[in-house]
Amino acid sequence: MNHWSIDIVRQHGFDLWCWVCLGAAVMLVAYALTRRLWTAAAGWLATIIIFGVVGGTIGILAVPPLHSAFIGLGWTFMVLCVLAVAFYLNLVPQLGRARTATLLILRIAALALLVPMLFEPVLKYQSRPPPQRPLIFMIDASGSMSFPDLPNGPTRIQSVWQTLQPQLTRIYENFVPQFFTFSTGSQALKKPDDLPTVVADGKATDLAGAVRGAAAASPRQDAVVMLISDGVDNVSPNVVEAIRSAARRVSM
Repeated sequence: MNHWSIDIVRQHGFDLWCWVCLGAAVMLVAYALTRRLWTAAAGWLATIIIFGVVGGTIGILAVPPLHSAFIGLGWTFMVLCVLAVAFYLNLVPQLGRARTATLLILRIAALALLVPMLFEPVLKYQSRPPPQRPLIFMIDASGSMSFPDLPNGPTRIQSVWQTLQPQLTRIYENFVPQFFTFSTGSQALKKPDDLPTVVADGKATDLAGAVRGAAAASPRQDAVVMLISDGVDNVSPNVVEAIRSAARRVSM
């Protein structure tokens, strides 16, 4: 199984990026106050944006759970972009709108390269061979598995599914699973999701027969048999010897 992931090497917690954002926020406040932006035409919008960025910076710095590297990367880039826009707006009378827009785009592109360098993100590719080892589940479907352990609770076979379902992802990552129900014989399930629909009405519990069925399902000697039952074998005269003769690792 192969998958890509991104990790950030630096700038975790209250690190350099926090001070960069704080310094940029102070510069934005100073710019808004000295230029008295709210008095200019449409300056109220710039004032709202600047103080929104400043308030967001203070909020992020004040809440430790937000001191994550990925939040820091995105917020640092945004704050510096707002600072760049505020700086280049002052150059419009001297340079004109076209030149100012070109310079601003180049500056934002430079920030898009420089800010990630500050955080040092790492792109990882992990490759692992697909699982080979069989894991064979033999689930008791005798009549006793149709009873609940608690009043108005799930039946025992339903409890097996409730326990098994959250583990399926890990099981498929590490094993090649097969699922069977058994009582006096075994029956394969097409998929584990079929387990909740199984009617537990078997007449006996043949543990030794279940293990022999698991051994027949996989010829590999390293196969693991997971035997799930609520009772004792009431069919085979010598369960221990029968299981030993199957030459498989059995967990119950």
